[in-house]
Amino acid sequence: MQQPIILQHPAHLWIANTATLEQTVIAQLQQILCQQHGCKLCSTCKLIDHKQHPATHWIQPDGSYTLDQIDEILQIVRFKLAPAEQRFIVFQDAQYLTSSCNNRLLKTIEEPHPGYFFIFLATRTENILPTLQSRCFLKEFNQQSKSLKYQEFMQPFLHNNFGKPLEFTKMIDTFEIKEPETKEILDDLLTAFHAQLQNIHSTQPDQKEQMLAITDKIIILKQALEKLPVSGSAKMFWKNLYLKFDCNR
Repeated sequence: MQQPIILQHPAHLWIANTATLEQTVIAQLQQILCQQHGCKLCSTCKLIDHKQHPATHWIQPDGSYTLDQIDEILQIVRFKLAPAEQRFIVFQDAQYLTSSCNNRLLKTIEEPHPGYFFIFLATRTENILPTLQSRCFLKEFNQQSKSLKYQEFMQPFLHNNFGKPLEFTKMIDTFEIKEPETKEILDDLLTAFHAQLQNIHSTQPDQKEQMLAITDKIIILKQALEKLPVSGSAKMFWKNLYLKFDCNR
């Protein structure tokens, strides 16, 4: 199962416009910290959306970053965490990190205590000092990710919220789901269900019926990936998949 990007590396440098970066980080944190893997409705998701969750620390410069801001973060991350505990430090507008601020952070982000994750957000790589770039996993977002853009479209599958098939057909038209988008959305759904299965297996191993139901959905998605729609057939493909999920719940 593929982990959320944030959990794959202790330090990240993400490049895109400010709105895309913020939405992407919030969605990833909700997927990690929400028990429903990003339901958007629970108190955890709402706290993350408002940048107030206790496991997240958002830092915003007032002009340029100051050493006082960096020292405050270093005080937070100097303590070891419990085995299952996680903390996420998000530096907004990281292009405004001064050379002295950058140098003070380097050792910590290179060898952090387990459970700490640093995410530096910037609009251009050229504005980030090479010493910071070399210690981070670099990802450039040229546009809003598919999982964010099509999240509403994916909700019926993720949360067993199936209405009338005609309403779903209208959603296919609204989101303009074609053949190229289909595989990416299926991959996102498959990743989400694998995460749900692992979470239940770890926290509620006695919920055999629920795990079996999720396994059945994974099988349906894998079968769908083996028979992707040909040109002009995406709409019928999704209608059939919708009906399969509806009958299987």
